[in-house]
Amino acid sequence: AAFGLQTRPLSNPWLKSPKTTSLLEVRKPMLSRLLGALTAKNTALKPASRIAFDRINSNVHSLQNGVFTIGPDGSDCRHIRSSGKEPVWSPNGRKIAFREETEDDGWLSSIFEMTPDGGNVRRLTFHKGYLAEMPSWSPDSNYLVYSLWLHEDYRYQIYRLDTRGGPPVPLTD
Repeated sequence: AAFGLQTRPLSNPWLKSPKTTSLLEVRKPMLSRLLGALTAKNTALKPASRIAFDRINSNVHSLQNGVFTIGPDGSDCRHIRSSGKEPVWSPNGRKIAFREETEDDGWLSSIFEMTPDGGNVRRLTFHKGYLAEMPSWSPDSNYLVYSLWLHEDYRYQIYRLDTRGGPPVPLTD
């Protein structure tokens, strides 16, 4: 899915509504504006030579959970991290962004980045009491865009983060 957007069934009780069937529907108006801005230059993205994916809550005990990479032909599967969700390659192939629950934030998700071998893990977001998810890279690999669930207001806010430094910037109200 483009920029890490995925349609998935609702599992968050705050989102249950007769009119809402997926997280994407909740964010559709904001994301269409954002994606239009990010792709306005029609920049061709460099494809990664590997695919990143997560495996969580496996009922098969012999299978490990966490973040993996695999060749496009299905060969050479590597388990690079024992935790993490929604891994996304940077367009330049140098980093993988992902979300992970953190104990210091009541097990709500924060956004992290790491190198393709699973090393040099760095936490990028520190939104106390809010769920950060669905990281997406800018075409130049310098920025991450992600969703922050503001549960008191029953809405998402989109943020942009310069991975080279600086605080997150809200892109939506």
